[in-house]
Amino acid sequence: MDRSLKYSCIFMCMNIMLMSAFSYSQTLVSKASFYSTSDGMGTPSGACGYGDYGKDVNNGEVCTASRRLYRNGVGCGACYQVRCKNNALCSEEGTKVVVTDSADGQETDLILSFKAYAKLAKTPSLAAHLCGKGVVDIEYRRVSCGYGGNLMVKIHEHSKYADYLAIVVLNQGGATDIHAVEIYEEESQQWISMRKAYGAVWDLSSPPCGDLKVRFLTSTSVESKWVQSDKAVIPAQWKTSDGKGTPTGACGYGEHGRYVNDGLVTAASWKLYKNGAGCGACYQVRCKDEALCSNEGVKVVVTDSGEGPGTDFILSSDAFAKMAKHPKLAHMLFPKGVVDVDYKRVSCKYGNLKIKINEHSNYHGYLAIFLFNNGGYADIIAIEIYDVKSYKWIPMRRSYGAVFDLENPPKGDLKLKIQIKEGEKTKWIHSDKTVIPDYWKPGSIYETDIQIP
Repeated sequence: MDRSLKYSCIFMCMNIMLMSAFSYSQTLVSKASFYSTSDGMGTPSGACGYGDYGKDVNNGEVCTASRRLYRNGVGCGACYQVRCKNNALCSEEGTKVVVTDSADGQETDLILSFKAYAKLAKTPSLAAHLCGKGVVDIEYRRVSCGYGGNLMVKIHEHSKYADYLAIVVLNQGGATDIHAVEIYEEESQQWISMRKAYGAVWDLSSPPCGDLKVRFLTSTSVESKWVQSDKAVIPAQWKTSDGKGTPTGACGYGEHGRYVNDGLVTAASWKLYKNGAGCGACYQVRCKDEALCSNEGVKVVVTDSGEGPGTDFILSSDAFAKMAKHPKLAHMLFPKGVVDVDYKRVSCKYGNLKIKINEHSNYHGYLAIFLFNNGGYADIIAIEIYDVKSYKWIPMRRSYGAVFDLENPPKGDLKLKIQIKEGEKTKWIHSDKTVIPDYWKPGSIYETDIQIP
């Protein structure tokens, strides 16, 4: 989720280290899959709101967590030791991953970055065979991240000096959860509660002036307690940086998710994300503050999943600003942080549906695609490809978001058919021509002759 923003490069290091718990959680059994980026590492954005930190932390060995592990953002920054149970392909040790995003796949608790998923294999040469499976059975347990450094906070780019402060909590190194954040107001000599906006992002309207101390309510399986900095963490003249759009998110769009609709994109709540079926949907969103907001609002595209308290959308900064009556009023809208909105599903008004071959597809054993330009009111529920040898349609698996995959795909030119759902009605629509050519290549984009009504 992301939630759908770039973030400030202003970091503040604290003299707080979240200690490891003495005993970690028990070993759990589930399934895991993987997602792709251009370099196989993490995503520059996600439901935790980490920005570029979410791409590089733990050398890119990161994961998205299911809803029960994400816990409305409390699970952000948690580390898990993950081991796959295929003894022929997987190592005994497995790999350690950091939660930077939230998404549910089919029966999966974790969707790993490609780099992390490949690390499950016994040897690098077996990684391709493992990726061909798409989903594997795993064991996992909560562990300490072992960073060894202090907790850090980053100023979110939506912050507006003197009016609105939002921070992202980074380097959460222990097997410890953060449940609340407060900042100290020198004038009143009181601690002021920040609101959890989403993920690891906390905010406050009309923050106190001057240097700011921060404290955190933390918990382990053993105890809950407040920990605080001995010195000021956020300087009096804190700064933000600019940004727009999101390069990726739970829908798996990659760079398309950054540029689609001129960066006017959004993360959607679970009820609108619909386990990925809501990816690519367009909504007209209008804020209800008549003094600041236009009657028209802004049209946004769902590229990610994520929610804050009571929110159905977390908009990119450009989209949030577009709701204002006038650009000059946007600076008054940002400090509110959260606004009441009306919204409705609308047509995106694209051309034909397009597909992209996922970069980690392997011609000889694994095909993964994602669909974009889903321009209509209907959701994509299922995809099948046609095997000319058997004269049968073969179902693909929804890996996550808008990404569908298939082990050992048929060779030759491939047609597609797509099941869509609008309201309570479902129907199949299919291509009259070949969509995926024989000898397809990872990264290629192909236009279908299908338009979603």
